[in-house]
Amino acid sequence: MSSPLPVPSKAALTALRGLVVGTSCTLALIAEDRRRRIRNALTAIENGERIRQAKNYNTGGAALAVALEEESLLDAGVAPLAPGPYAALPTEIIRQYDSARAAELEQLRRGEDVGEFKTTQREHGSGQHACGHSPRETPRSFTPKKRTLTGQHHFIPPVEGTPITQTRHIHHRFSRKADNEGGGRSSLAFPSNDKIVVMIQEACRTRELGQMEKAASLIFEATNQNQAPDNLNEAWMEASALLCRTYLDLERAEDAAKILSTVLARAPLTEARYFDFQPVQLIESLLANATKAKTGENICPAKLETAIGLFLPRFTEKPVVQSAELLAAGRALLDHAFAVGKSTRVIDVYWRCISVSESQYDFTSWVITRLHDSGDYKAAIRLFLANYCKMSPSAPSIIRIAGPVVQCVEKAHNYKPAQVLKTLLNIASGRCQLKTEWVMRLLTAHWRRHGSFEDLETFFQQLVELGLKDVVYHLDGVYRVMIELALEAGEDAKAESIFAQASSELPQLAHDVRLLGIFARFKAKQQDWEGVRESFVAMKLDSKPALDACGTAFVPVVKIYATDHTVQETDAFMRSYITELKVPLSRYLVTLMAKQYASIRDLESFVEWLEYCSTAGFQVDAAFTNAVLVSCRRNWNVPFRDLRTLFRKLRALNPTFVDRHTERVMMDAALSSDNKLEGGFARGRVLSLRINPNLGPIRGKSDSEHEVTLAMKEALSYRHPAKALSIYKRALHLGMPFSECALKLAVNAQLKLENRPYKKTYDLVLKAQDQGNNVDAILNYLLGLQLADLAVKGGEIKSIVQTAIDRIKEVGLKIADTFLHRAALICLSSGHFEGAHHYALMAAESNNHSEPCYNLDNFRIMLYSFAGLLNIDGIRHVLAKAMSSNYKENTGCLKALKRAREMVMEARLNDAKPQQRHDAYDVLSEGIDKIVESRQRLQSQRVKLGTESVRIMRQAALDAGGAPVDFAEIPWLNSSKRRMRQDDDAKLDFEEEFGRQEQAEGEEEEGRAVFDELLVLDGAFSTAGGRMAGTGAGLARPVPAA
Repeated sequence: MSSPLPVPSKAALTALRGLVVGTSCTLALIAEDRRRRIRNALTAIENGERIRQAKNYNTGGAALAVALEEESLLDAGVAPLAPGPYAALPTEIIRQYDSARAAELEQLRRGEDVGEFKTTQREHGSGQHACGHSPRETPRSFTPKKRTLTGQHHFIPPVEGTPITQTRHIHHRFSRKADNEGGGRSSLAFPSNDKIVVMIQEACRTRELGQMEKAASLIFEATNQNQAPDNLNEAWMEASALLCRTYLDLERAEDAAKILSTVLARAPLTEARYFDFQPVQLIESLLANATKAKTGENICPAKLETAIGLFLPRFTEKPVVQSAELLAAGRALLDHAFAVGKSTRVIDVYWRCISVSESQYDFTSWVITRLHDSGDYKAAIRLFLANYCKMSPSAPSIIRIAGPVVQCVEKAHNYKPAQVLKTLLNIASGRCQLKTEWVMRLLTAHWRRHGSFEDLETFFQQLVELGLKDVVYHLDGVYRVMIELALEAGEDAKAESIFAQASSELPQLAHDVRLLGIFARFKAKQQDWEGVRESFVAMKLDSKPALDACGTAFVPVVKIYATDHTVQETDAFMRSYITELKVPLSRYLVTLMAKQYASIRDLESFVEWLEYCSTAGFQVDAAFTNAVLVSCRRNWNVPFRDLRTLFRKLRALNPTFVDRHTERVMMDAALSSDNKLEGGFARGRVLSLRINPNLGPIRGKSDSEHEVTLAMKEALSYRHPAKALSIYKRALHLGMPFSECALKLAVNAQLKLENRPYKKTYDLVLKAQDQGNNVDAILNYLLGLQLADLAVKGGEIKSIVQTAIDRIKEVGLKIADTFLHRAALICLSSGHFEGAHHYALMAAESNNHSEPCYNLDNFRIMLYSFAGLLNIDGIRHVLAKAMSSNYKENTGCLKALKRAREMVMEARLNDAKPQQRHDAYDVLSEGIDKIVESRQRLQSQRVKLGTESVRIMRQAALDAGGAPVDFAEIPWLNSSKRRMRQDDDAKLDFEEEFGRQEQAEGEEEEGRAVFDELLVLDGAFSTAGGRMAGTGAGLARPVPAA
């Protein structure tokens, strides 16, 4: 029987496995190490080339560069693991450079020519090295030598007694001499210009990107080292242009732009040579690439600047080529420059374009219009005065440009109106007629800028001598504005003199409606009502424009009359003119009287006035809707949901019943501060109106105060304070005049972005103050915030408040009621009811000596202070004031009474008697009943107002030929049908559900929510901003006074 096969032991298998794995790992490490060394060698060669091409490079530093390359590759004493073609490369390079440089330096010392040495070196180049190897052989191993910066191959040793700086100068001189003498060049020197030209041509012929990049780098280095010839060298310029065109053919516009930019930055060049670079195609490619790569609204300003630099070369002589392609490229650059706001570069590009344009005045007119659109008004005026007027423009061009130029004068704060008007007269004389409106606006601008009627009269005489009467379409308008400005300046005699002169020249002016309307307005200011009537009697109302002008002229007269007369007297005065003198009803008159009746809440007269207007020949339109909605909101306190229903009904009757102003009224109601909805709820309210968004101020294209404030309110309601602040700054940049409301909203936005001590907020307010605007109210508000912060820190409240008031008086700042109300609130929160009453009286006194309880805020403070003191007589007095006010139906008034009723039962006065508490409680309960009754009467008036308004507007729509509308068929107006949920309707339902929940909890929370809107800028106090700790919305539980 044969013996069994031997079985390897476990130890033997483990050893074998380790041997196999270890061997494979070792081979992998060797291969990876070899690959890394080869890559480092190639990188070193590439870095060496870059070092030798550097600006500060000279031939004396070659050995140092190579030594540094070698030390970065290998460590001393380490041999390569395997032979290869790259293993000995660093040593071979060092030996070649060392031997060549040592021989050159030795030859320089002997004064011999370098060229002879090169010949000798080339003859012996095929010999062996000192180590015994041929140049093509590769030794198997080597140990590199350590080199230091003091070796003989790096610099010439200084002669004894020679300073270092002189040694460097000698070394530089010897190097230049070795490069130039005898026509020979060192093998390490920068290539000559001729060689660079040859390299460029070869690279362009092969179109190999590596060679082209190397050629381009040589151009840049030669230019940086001032070794490149000037731009008049034909060979150099031809090669540069060839390389630029080749890059363009390869669609590498950025590289081509670098070539042309380098050439243009060096020196001027000829126009013909400039076009050899194909600049038009290059600029178009750059703009196309920048447009494709842009991430925002406009292209990158840096890329645009590069393109503009290529478009603005320096020529050796005046350019003569007129190229349509170059002009088109210039227009494209101007479009992008206007878009990014590079106004200074716009003028530079314009002057270049004007040299290649055939129709210069048309192009100049286009640039002026674009400057006007971009907001650079003064630049547009300067260009018009300096250049356009000298180009003999055509009549259509003058007509196109005159309007924007006049508008530029007005928006640039009446900048050079006299020069602009004289220039317009000169260029229009014999060519065209000027619009009367332009002359009138420029004369008004001259008056506003100088404020002297004598100067204006002298200027007008100069215009007459220049031929004003022959150039203007309608001379009566010019006389009309001169008479108006004379009356405004108080020169009544001169106004009559001008009127007599104008009537002699133009007899129809004696019955001119607009001119007589001007006289009527100024007579109304002097309370000369007989003279006013005589002016209207003299008007000749024989055409529709005359009727419209008469209605417009009657509006300011009625406004002046209404200031000193009752509503009924104003109504009678107006109807007498309408009935007896046939003055037509205008939408302004309709709105004016509607506001008058709404201000006294005379519902019957209000409805009767609307019916009278609808039957008196007035065409019912959006003015009716605006009057109704504004009155409902401001005077009858109609809630937003009811107001929105009325708006929807009127819009359903006739779309013409709604205009842009109506939409603004409704958006302002949706974003008003009296609601507590923000974020998604506020957005849902705005979306439920289904109106166009207010995007003008957001895009920086509107400086209207109303639109700007509305956009800021919207941003704050959406909890975007930074956006609101940006809208405000853009509007100021566009020239929006000072608006206290806009500044208040900006301050509110800045406060939401900033913590104490409110430095940026103060800077915002003080900047407006430096421009001559009154910002005392806003400064008082900010000081009130800081006062609340001091009170939070603790201390004697009365002392803190009084010290702050004394300091404000010392600096001369007028103390406003908002600051005093804040001080009173601080006293209330700490239980100092006497102090709160004192500061409330001071607030009433500071508000033009008003009576106490002059507004809701003052009433609440007075009520709380008397309730805390259990002063029953004071409570009765305050309630009497409230019942005779226009805020008695406000929800805040009812909440204040309920909170005060709680306070009289919680007051912890030492001498308070139960009967005294019950008496105060009964007085407040009686006041609450009266307020509730008054609110019910107001609610019935609201319903009647809405019903009557819809009835009148429905009849007007039917009279105008509209189809009858059944509100029951409209889902969102029919409460009996189930609400349809589409788009934002789901959000509306959630909002209404939220409102129902609030109403269910209202009885419990109403009595505790006070001072939610104490100050005009503050919707509600925050804990950090001044809200006092305690129940309700800012009012602490009263504590005994100290």
